[in-house]
Amino acid sequence: PFSEYPNENKKFVDKNITRGQEDLLLINEKGKFFRNIQLHQVEHNDWIRMNYILIIIFIIFLCWSETHAICVHTQKAEIKAIPSEKAIVVGHLNKYTPLELQQINGPWLLTKDSAGFQTWLHRSHVTKIYKCTALKAKRTYLLSGPGWYYTKKRRKLFKRGNSFKVLKNSGKWYLLESFNGEIGWLHKIKLYSIN
Repeated sequence: PFSEYPNENKKFVDKNITRGQEDLLLINEKGKFFRNIQLHQVEHNDWIRMNYILIIIFIIFLCWSETHAICVHTQKAEIKAIPSEKAIVVGHLNKYTPLELQQINGPWLLTKDSAGFQTWLHRSHVTKIYKCTALKAKRTYLLSGPGWYYTKKRRKLFKRGNSFKVLKNSGKWYLLESFNGEIGWLHKIKLYSIN
């Protein structure tokens, strides 16, 4: 019977090869065999490593695209039904309105507000430099400090949907600046998610 190693089979064919030469050829063939196995293993490990990197990049991209938050930074941002300069203005958004980016079409952004409405607006109206939020409670006054026992600032009664810039927080209390410039504290329970 023939051996699984080609050089061992040569002794049945070539009578001129000595036993020492046969052993040397056999060692060389085994070395090539194991080097090929090691090379294949390295290539396989590189392939697995590259797949892990691609999966991580894909997950980061999904997280960014689904939760990327932006804020209106102009006093009155025009919103439109379609992404075009010639489109009719269908409304306005107050300064500090928190938005969630849904889609990009050139300089136009499809956004969703805290109430779930989707509208188009120009990218020049928004920023991601600071965080913003909107009032979830039906109505409330800002407080003078981070606690329920602080006095109410009765300059303005804010209503659901009013927008704020987040200046800082102390635990679950947030120091906010309203779209009309008033500064005060509100508890997280009265606000939509902080963008």
